[in-house]
Amino acid sequence: MNIPEYPHPDFVPLVFDYRDWLIRKAKSMRARDRDRWGGLNLTQDNYRTMIHNAISGSNGRCYFTRELLDWNLLGEPFRGDPLHPMNCRLHPTVDHLDPWPNIQLVVCGGLVNDAKSNLPYGEFVALCRQVIECDRQRQDRQNGA
Repeated sequence: MNIPEYPHPDFVPLVFDYRDWLIRKAKSMRARDRDRWGGLNLTQDNYRTMIHNAISGSNGRCYFTRELLDWNLLGEPFRGDPLHPMNCRLHPTVDHLDPWPNIQLVVCGGLVNDAKSNLPYGEFVALCRQVIECDRQRQDRQNGA
Protein backbone atom coordinates (compact mmCIF):
# COMPACT_ATOMS: atom_id res chain seq x y z
CA MET A 1 0.00 0.00 0.00
CA ASN A 2 1.58 3.25 -1.18
CA ILE A 3 0.31 5.95 1.17
CA PRO A 4 1.51 9.51 0.76
CA GLU A 5 3.23 11.22 3.65
CA TYR A 6 1.28 13.91 5.47
CA PRO A 7 3.20 16.59 7.38
CA HIS A 8 2.91 16.20 11.14
CA PRO A 9 0.92 19.24 12.39
CA ASP A 10 2.95 21.37 14.81
CA PHE A 11 0.36 21.14 17.58
CA VAL A 12 0.14 17.33 17.53
CA PRO A 13 2.71 15.86 19.97
CA LEU A 14 5.69 14.39 18.11
CA VAL A 15 5.54 11.18 20.16
CA PHE A 16 2.19 10.48 18.54
CA ASP A 17 2.20 8.34 15.36
CA TYR A 18 0.09 10.70 13.28
CA ARG A 19 0.45 8.73 10.04
CA ASP A 20 -0.81 5.44 11.53
CA TRP A 21 -3.65 7.22 13.30
CA LEU A 22 -4.63 8.96 10.06
CA ILE A 23 -4.73 5.62 8.21
CA ARG A 24 -6.94 4.04 10.91
CA LYS A 25 -9.20 7.10 11.21
CA ALA A 26 -9.76 7.31 7.43
CA LYS A 27 -10.60 3.61 7.25
CA SER A 28 -13.10 3.72 10.13
CA MET A 29 -14.70 7.02 9.06
CA ARG A 30 -15.14 5.82 5.47
CA ALA A 31 -16.69 2.52 6.64
CA ARG A 32 -19.09 4.38 8.95
CA ASP A 33 -20.08 6.80 6.20
CA ARG A 34 -20.67 3.95 3.74
CA ASP A 35 -22.96 2.30 6.30
CA ARG A 36 -24.85 5.58 6.76
CA TRP A 37 -25.12 6.78 3.18
CA GLY A 38 -24.49 3.78 0.96
CA GLY A 39 -22.99 4.46 -2.48
CA LEU A 40 -20.02 6.45 -1.30
CA ASN A 41 -17.50 7.19 -4.04
CA LEU A 42 -14.70 8.42 -1.77
CA THR A 43 -11.58 6.34 -1.22
CA GLN A 44 -9.53 5.97 1.92
CA ASP A 45 -6.99 8.28 0.27
CA ASN A 46 -9.74 10.91 -0.07
CA TYR A 47 -10.61 10.51 3.61
CA ARG A 48 -6.97 10.73 4.73
CA THR A 49 -6.59 13.96 2.79
CA MET A 50 -9.87 15.42 4.11
CA ILE A 51 -9.02 14.50 7.71
CA HIS A 52 -5.47 15.83 7.42
CA ASN A 53 -6.71 19.07 5.84
CA ALA A 54 -9.29 19.51 8.61
CA ILE A 55 -6.64 19.00 11.30
CA SER A 56 -4.01 21.16 9.64
CA GLY A 57 -6.52 23.91 8.93
CA SER A 58 -7.78 23.93 12.51
CA ASN A 59 -4.57 25.37 13.97
CA GLY A 60 -5.34 23.09 16.90
CA ARG A 61 -8.68 24.74 17.67
CA CYS A 62 -12.32 23.67 17.72
CA TYR A 63 -14.12 24.81 14.56
CA PHE A 64 -17.22 25.85 16.51
CA THR A 65 -15.80 27.45 19.68
CA ARG A 66 -12.21 28.30 18.68
CA GLU A 67 -11.01 26.71 21.94
CA LEU A 68 -7.51 25.23 21.83
CA LEU A 69 -7.95 21.47 22.02
CA ASP A 70 -5.84 19.03 24.04
CA TRP A 71 -3.92 17.22 21.31
CA ASN A 72 -2.37 14.87 23.87
CA LEU A 73 -5.78 13.14 23.77
CA LEU A 74 -5.69 12.45 20.01
CA GLY A 75 -5.86 8.72 19.47
CA GLU A 76 -7.39 8.11 22.89
CA PRO A 77 -10.78 6.44 22.63
CA PHE A 78 -13.46 9.11 22.63
CA ARG A 79 -16.60 8.30 24.52
CA GLY A 80 -18.93 10.99 25.71
CA ASP A 81 -19.04 11.00 29.49
CA PRO A 82 -22.69 11.35 30.55
CA LEU A 83 -21.75 11.94 34.20
CA HIS A 84 -18.94 14.43 33.47
CA PRO A 85 -19.53 15.81 29.96
CA MET A 86 -17.09 18.70 30.40
CA ASN A 87 -14.25 16.15 30.68
CA CYS A 88 -14.48 15.56 26.92
CA ARG A 89 -14.79 19.24 25.98
CA LEU A 90 -11.22 19.59 24.68
CA HIS A 91 -10.84 16.08 23.24
CA PRO A 92 -10.07 16.56 19.50
CA THR A 93 -12.59 14.85 17.23
CA VAL A 94 -13.22 14.95 13.49
CA ASP A 95 -16.80 15.72 12.53
CA HIS A 96 -18.86 16.24 9.39
CA LEU A 97 -19.75 19.90 9.01
CA ASP A 98 -22.55 18.80 6.72
CA PRO A 99 -23.32 15.20 5.94
CA TRP A 100 -23.66 13.48 2.60
CA PRO A 101 -23.44 14.30 -0.26
CA ASN A 102 -21.15 17.32 0.29
CA ILE A 103 -18.84 15.91 2.92
CA GLN A 104 -16.71 18.55 4.61
CA LEU A 105 -14.78 17.57 7.72
CA VAL A 106 -13.84 19.83 10.61
CA VAL A 107 -12.09 19.40 13.95
CA CYS A 108 -14.07 20.07 17.09
CA GLY A 109 -14.05 19.31 20.79
CA GLY A 110 -15.79 16.18 21.97
CA LEU A 111 -18.51 18.00 23.87
CA VAL A 112 -19.51 20.00 20.79
CA ASN A 113 -19.38 16.85 18.67
CA ASP A 114 -21.75 15.12 21.10
CA ALA A 115 -24.10 18.12 21.14
CA LYS A 116 -24.10 18.51 17.36
CA SER A 117 -24.62 14.80 16.78
CA ASN A 118 -25.70 14.23 13.17
CA LEU A 119 -27.19 17.68 12.62
CA PRO A 120 -26.09 19.60 9.55
CA TYR A 121 -24.24 22.81 10.45
CA GLY A 122 -27.18 25.16 9.78
CA GLU A 123 -29.56 23.11 11.91
CA PHE A 124 -27.03 22.92 14.74
CA VAL A 125 -26.51 26.70 14.72
CA ALA A 126 -30.30 27.25 14.63
CA LEU A 127 -30.69 24.93 17.64
CA CYS A 128 -27.93 26.79 19.52
CA ARG A 129 -29.63 30.12 18.79
CA GLN A 130 -32.95 28.74 20.03
CA VAL A 131 -31.34 27.58 23.29
CA ILE A 132 -29.65 30.97 23.79
CA GLU A 133 -32.88 32.87 23.06
CA CYS A 134 -34.85 30.68 25.45
CA ASP A 135 -32.22 31.25 28.15
CA ARG A 136 -32.32 35.02 27.56
CA GLN A 137 -36.14 35.06 27.89
CA ARG A 138 -35.98 32.94 31.04
CA GLN A 139 -33.44 35.30 32.60
CA ASP A 140 -35.52 38.33 31.60
CA ARG A 141 -38.57 36.80 33.36
CA GLN A 142 -36.54 36.03 36.46
CA ASN A 143 -35.21 39.60 36.54
CA GLY A 144 -38.71 41.03 36.13
CA ALA A 145 -38.09 42.49 32.69
